Amino acid sequence: MAMLAEELNELNTASFSRKVMLKGYFFKHINSEQMPHFCNPDALIGKWLYISELDNIIKPKSNFIIVPKRLWLGFYFDEDLEIFDSNLVVEIVNAEIQRVGKGILLAAIDESDNQIKTKYMVVPDRWPKLTLHRDKDQG
Repeated sequence: MAMLAEELNELNTASFSRKVMLKGYFFKHINSEQMPHFCNPDALIGKWLYISELDNIIKPKSNFIIVPKRLWLGFYFDEDLEIFDSNLVVEIVNAEIQRVGKGILLAAIDESDNQIKTKYMVVPDRWPKLTLHRDKDQG
C-alpha cells in the first residue's frame, strides 16, 4: 500500500480533482430547441413528451420498442423485444402507461438494422402531479 501512495505522489496527484459521473440520459421536451446552459453538450440526449403528444412523433412506417426499465441505461439488442409499427404504437403505449401508472421509455428504431435512433420518455398527461402514494388514490 505504501508503494502505491509513493507512486501516486510521483504522478503529482495533487492536481487531480474528484468529480461525480452519472450514467444516464438528459431528456428534453420534444418542443425544446436547446439544452439548458448548465448541461454538458456531449450528454446523451433523449426526448420526453406527454402521452397526448405521442401522435406528434409517429411517422408512417416507423418502428418502436418499449424498453424495459432494467435496460434503460444499456443496450436493448440482446433482448428479444417486440417491435411495434406506427399503426400499433399509440394503442400499445397508452395501455402500458395505464398498466404501470408512470412514464415508459419508448425507442424509435431504424428499420434497416433495428438500432435505436431516438429514445423518448413518454409520461402520463398528469405528470409531474402524480402522487407519491398511488396506492392511497386507488382505494
